[in-house]
Amino acid sequence: MMSNILLKFNIIITSVFLFGCVESGSIGNNKNSERIIADKKKVDAFFDSSFKAFDRSMQPLAKYEGKVMVAYFWATWCASCVRETTMLKELEEQYRDKNVSFLGIAVDNTDKVENFVKKNGITFEILIGGNDAIDLSKQMGNLRKGLPYMVVIDADNNFIAKFLGETSKEKLEEAIIKAVL
Repeated sequence: MMSNILLKFNIIITSVFLFGCVESGSIGNNKNSERIIADKKKVDAFFDSSFKAFDRSMQPLAKYEGKVMVAYFWATWCASCVRETTMLKELEEQYRDKNVSFLGIAVDNTDKVENFVKKNGITFEILIGGNDAIDLSKQMGNLRKGLPYMVVIDADNNFIAKFLGETSKEKLEEAIIKAVL
């Protein structure tokens, strides 16, 4: 059983390394390529998913339905991801009173993620995923399966923006403002 879990974990890590921890936030050559309107099925797939919390309980993403949210697919071993968590922490504090929810979905070892969260004082919810998290990010437009990957969804469950690779605070904030309005 344990060897099966380790094998799956190694496959996940290898897959993500093959597809990369992406360093730049630009997708395509168009300046506005980060912004897309998603197919309703993609947003539904997000809210139909569940991932594990640190206590190993399954947490349905449906609890975020009807809220403006930023969903962040990341890992502790990804340098771009680690840098972005500081920005996300700042934005979460800034937009907390505006009912914007932030959710991190880590493709990583639970203990490493929990230690990282505690050490860095991250207050938004972090859940743990594996291949299912990578598959969900792909369904939501992350065709390269790279990390970090972020999506912004408005309160009407419209997919407002996507960012593959490290993105600027300004670009993310612009998408959040668009989702809030």
